[in-house]
Amino acid sequence: MKTGFGQSRWLAPRARLLWLVLALSLCPPDARADTAWDGRYLALGMAIGRQGLDLDGFAQTVNGHSLRQAGSRADIGLAGLGYRAARGGMHLGGEIELQPGPRSLAQYPRCVFGQNCAAAGLLGRVGPIYRLRATMGRDIGVGVLMSGGLGISMAKVSVSHAFAQAASAQGGSGVITSAISPFAVDDLALGAHVVIGVEHRVSARAALRVDLVHERLWVDNHRHVFILTTTTSGNNTATAQISEAGRFVIDATSVRLSLVMRF
Repeated sequence: MKTGFGQSRWLAPRARLLWLVLALSLCPPDARADTAWDGRYLALGMAIGRQGLDLDGFAQTVNGHSLRQAGSRADIGLAGLGYRAARGGMHLGGEIELQPGPRSLAQYPRCVFGQNCAAAGLLGRVGPIYRLRATMGRDIGVGVLMSGGLGISMAKVSVSHAFAQAASAQGGSGVITSAISPFAVDDLALGAHVVIGVEHRVSARAALRVDLVHERLWVDNHRHVFILTTTTSGNNTATAQISEAGRFVIDATSVRLSLVMRF
């Protein structure tokens, strides 16, 4: 299995900084839990998100108008372990997280007969995903903590094919064309993520947390693909194109709801 270690120059200094923050928060002798926010905790939750691809070449046009890339949607469970300690009015800590369920990169087919439509993408899955991050939080009200985190990500990425579809229609008639090409990728991708959230305490040892997470994964591959398909019906024309010849990026943004339990 190939790994995305081409990003090591970018990730190495940030990984060292992350470990330093984690050590400062976990190791000092006075780091024992002294508030309702501090100490060890388990987080169980659900993420609802969308993801998109950053490729060498990508185009979806209908009558000359570019269409926005339709990101795939996923509802995925997650579990994490963390630790927080009070430091000068802040709550510093670290978390390790697992998002076990794989999520699809794209839906295929997307265009249907009778539409004016263009679509392109990669057929594959992302996951499981492992995350390690440093966190920092501050009380903003009674029983309310606002927090943020920055960390590194590692994910299994498998891709089988690239595809492009174009459909055009006018006056009750239409044409649809599809092209699909093998594009085998099997990578352990590295990346980074940032988190911002709000936690509301519901008891001495439990809280509900809502997070907004943005993540970027760099996927290494040594395959090349180029697909272009176009169709015209009367005055309507649709074109779809996808090309890639090296590393590509998966961007994902999700909203998460978690139950956090101290122990």
